[in-house]
Amino acid sequence: MSCPVWLADFVKIPLEKAGGMINLIDIYCLFNRARGTGFVIFFKLISPEDLLQACSIWEKFDVPVMLRKFDSGVMVIQTSLTRMKR
Repeated sequence: MSCPVWLADFVKIPLEKAGGMINLIDIYCLFNRARGTGFVIFFKLISPEDLLQACSIWEKFDVPVMLRKFDSGVMVIQTSLTRMKR
């Protein structure tokens, strides 16, 4: 499984708990916290640049999440269904 697909799978539960949209910074913290506690032992911590790059190419994969950038510059991860509702 590639890193973007694995990341998309990881964000499903936090997205559900957050109502379908979560700030990219929060995902960065959650993802690295999970990696640092031993739950995820296959990879080192991810850099902010790597996270952004992985999220940016989700559109090339069949994943139910997407990266969205607001006019203010704030970036969020949201479910594809959330985008259709708003």
